[in-house]
Amino acid sequence: EKGIAVSAGQPAAGTGSLARFLWNGGNLEQAGYTMAAGEGVFAEEAAPFSEKTAKRLVKNGLLSSLEQCGQTARLQGLYLLDLRKDARLAKEMIVRHGGIGIQYYAKKGGGKYYSKKYAAYYCYGNPEKCAANHASVVVGWDDRFPASHFSRKPGRDGAWLVQNSWSGKKGFSFGAYFWLSYEDQTLERNAYVFDMGEALPDGTLYQYDRCTVSASLTLQGASGGETCVDTAANVFYAEDAGFLEEIMIHPGGRGSCRISIYRGNLPEDEAACGEPVMQVEQEVACGGYHSVVLPEPVALARGECFTVAVCFQGTGAVFAYGSREQGLALAAGESFFHYKGVWRDVCSLSGSGQGEQQFGNLRLKAIVRPRASASASAKRTSKSASMSISGSVSSDISA
Repeated sequence: EKGIAVSAGQPAAGTGSLARFLWNGGNLEQAGYTMAAGEGVFAEEAAPFSEKTAKRLVKNGLLSSLEQCGQTARLQGLYLLDLRKDARLAKEMIVRHGGIGIQYYAKKGGGKYYSKKYAAYYCYGNPEKCAANHASVVVGWDDRFPASHFSRKPGRDGAWLVQNSWSGKKGFSFGAYFWLSYEDQTLERNAYVFDMGEALPDGTLYQYDRCTVSASLTLQGASGGETCVDTAANVFYAEDAGFLEEIMIHPGGRGSCRISIYRGNLPEDEAACGEPVMQVEQEVACGGYHSVVLPEPVALARGECFTVAVCFQGTGAVFAYGSREQGLALAAGESFFHYKGVWRDVCSLSGSGQGEQQFGNLRLKAIVRPRASASASAKRTSKSASMSISGSVSSDISA
């Protein structure tokens, strides 16, 4: 967790709040987008999570030494769920992936919200005063868990089985395993699934979207009302010869996605794009990052320009969002959205004021592997191999 905190937003040497610094690693949204960028996945022994070492990190900085340790795994999917709208999918994710991450208000020791007899927690306080301050993992559920088992009776039966991180002991307690009411007033709607795999073989991750905040783009539609932009693209340049083998897309929710790959840049007129080199259809059951392995690799020459465009049907495209001070980086010619028949640069939407919130690049990544390893990349499992990171800074679940 501290490794993620360092990568998500390391304070300058001798500055910064320790609590804020650690929050970057414990916040699931911050952690997810950091790992999706190919950063922060270090072994626990590289940065043990203790207050003493945390203070040392804030004082002296440790990102460079952590990078020397190498990534121990890769985030190949970050699935975003709405617990209240789609509990069924959340339960499927628990079965398939072993757990889902949640954020909620956890009062120290449980306080008046916790029933020690039944290991049951239900915060009925005002969400504005009891904002989410803790992250845990849901590992099970019981739709028939009695409402009467909580310190105050919620509106219905049912509870999530939560695994907490405040105790190394087994069994039921607020620090280990406990039941969290479906009706908990502070449980955030968004839940997170981290689909992890082995560290990538040598290759390059092309991306522009390293900021840890996201937003959908809504513009005026043809009928005068607002419409969500559903077609967008990123333009990349191959640093070395290799094979484009995998795309990471980020829909805003459930729907179908059509991925089109073109050689060269985007013309202003969509009709002039010509036939794509490859087109892939992908169904997605939720928002977040989904890894799509191409049916055939696309050969790229050194320095060649290639474009990946995605039409998100039934959902919208997702862009990085924030300020330059929050790590947002945006340059002309990188990300585009399709609006009223033409491709428009995202830069046309962005301001330049100090601290101003603005739209950044499209959340879309491309993975290119070298010629020598492309044909066998699916079978390679070397944990010692590394992946370089490219972009503005060189560095699935299906329905």
